[in-house]
Amino acid sequence: MSDSSIQQLTRSTSNGLSLDNLVAGEKYKAAPDWVVEKLAAFDVKTDAQLGNVSGSKVYKESAPTSKADNGKTVSDMRGVDYYSSEWDLLLDQIDYSNAQLTELMFYDQYTVRALDSIGLGTSKSLDGPQGLTITTNFGANDLSTCAWPTEPVLAASFSPELAYEYGVELGQEALTIGCYGWYAPGLNIHRTAFSGRNFEYYSEDAVLSGKMAARVISGASDQGLSCYMKHFAMNDNDSNRANICVWANEQTMRENYLRSFEIAVKEARATVDYISDSEGNHGTKVIRGATALMTSYNYVGATFSSGHYGLITETLRGEWGFQGAIISDMTGGAASRRDQMLRAGNDMCLWIMQINAEDTTSPSAQWAMREAVHHIAYMVANSSNMQGVAPGEVVSYGMSPWAIGLLIANIVVYACIVAMAVLTVLRILDAKKHPENYKA
Repeated sequence: MSDSSIQQLTRSTSNGLSLDNLVAGEKYKAAPDWVVEKLAAFDVKTDAQLGNVSGSKVYKESAPTSKADNGKTVSDMRGVDYYSSEWDLLLDQIDYSNAQLTELMFYDQYTVRALDSIGLGTSKSLDGPQGLTITTNFGANDLSTCAWPTEPVLAASFSPELAYEYGVELGQEALTIGCYGWYAPGLNIHRTAFSGRNFEYYSEDAVLSGKMAARVISGASDQGLSCYMKHFAMNDNDSNRANICVWANEQTMRENYLRSFEIAVKEARATVDYISDSEGNHGTKVIRGATALMTSYNYVGATFSSGHYGLITETLRGEWGFQGAIISDMTGGAASRRDQMLRAGNDMCLWIMQINAEDTTSPSAQWAMREAVHHIAYMVANSSNMQGVAPGEVVSYGMSPWAIGLLIANIVVYACIVAMAVLTVLRILDAKKHPENYKA
């Protein structure tokens, strides 16, 4: 189990939870009991690490303040330090009984959902990493964006300057179509030449990968594009990746498979322009450019990555100082999985339908949701979604007056066409029935 090489722990195909064996080359052996126990469904009531148990890492006895009338909106927070006490005034306004909150946490399919209590509007994201991958419901077409070179091609240039310009141009392209989040760049490793998605990842070298990604993120985030670097972590095999358990010792993980993410988190920078006073004067602030991240399908050890407190909260946020929002990769599964994700520090769930956590009412759950809103709001506040928005204003999207007028005109024209067609058919039928009425 402590061997430095990565091993795969496959789950039983019969129930998707219990383990049949440990696969390491051609050798098979029974999985240890603790591994089987770890792969059992998360129990929010009894889990010693993240459950509603005194002494757990997220346990809270009293609920956070809610529904406060502080008059704050997300637009007030642009350029505000991540650790500033001003955030408490905004977060105290959260209404934990509002269905918008669970939509924000558990139904984020390429969209950050609105949360009216803090003035958070919706914002759309697109997949990557070879440019912006247009989806059918986005409102643009394939000709709206460019196809960009793959990440190995960019890495082969060994040019941080070129990587920065790559990010700038892509960020500007996102502005033209109203895209505020990009599910990229990919920061996993070319563990072999035959991995399924090597075209999405820079290199077999973690340092080169991290350095190039940091510059791409810096360029894109300077344009206000939130870059969800992915897939955190150990997603270096694409076959059966939703069911695989990946094993490595700590040195191997830190030197090879986490290093690229660490470099990007620590080195990417963005310059944020914000309205600094009531006179409309502008100020600028340099912040960390990496404000978004996507976790992976796979399990790290016997804990699925989106619910791994050690990776997400202790390492990514605690050690590296990551400031921003985290979304899962496409994640179905039981409601209990949402509880584990939220408490581990994974703020949003990417899935095709909404599956709420089992517990959204306990003090521990509400404090976890509060932290998630903080992370999401910080990301959005410093994105192009809030660029040029006056403090106190709320961004919303609706149909422009000219578009409404055009729609009404179209309806009238089509109604007239249909009416004329109906009258024509009725006249023809009546002429056949009463030809004498139509003689000259």
